[in-house]
Amino acid sequence: MIMHETNIPAGEKLLVYFLYIAISCLFTSGLNIIHAEYMLNIPLTPAAFITPIIAGLLFGYLLARIKLLHQQMSLMAYTDPLTNIYNRLHFGHFLDAEIDRVKRYG
Repeated sequence: MIMHETNIPAGEKLLVYFLYIAISCLFTSGLNIIHAEYMLNIPLTPAAFITPIIAGLLFGYLLARIKLLHQQMSLMAYTDPLTNIYNRLHFGHFLDAEIDRVKRYG
């Protein structure tokens, strides 16, 4: 079920998602460096160090953008644009979920 979120601007959401993924990417890159240098004794060149970080940040940006667009499209699909209340499609999904819950738990 989709809940109405607070009115956070799309740009701020994108920034938060991107920062979360960027931090995860940098942490993973650090672990890879430690593993390559100290466990496998493979010397890292600057290109081998920078390329995965840039690729990870680009991938993180794209993932954040996809997540934001998915949320916007879901909101558009389930709400009326004029009144901003849930439409019949949302009610149908909600009703199906409730019928399944009643069948499962009585």
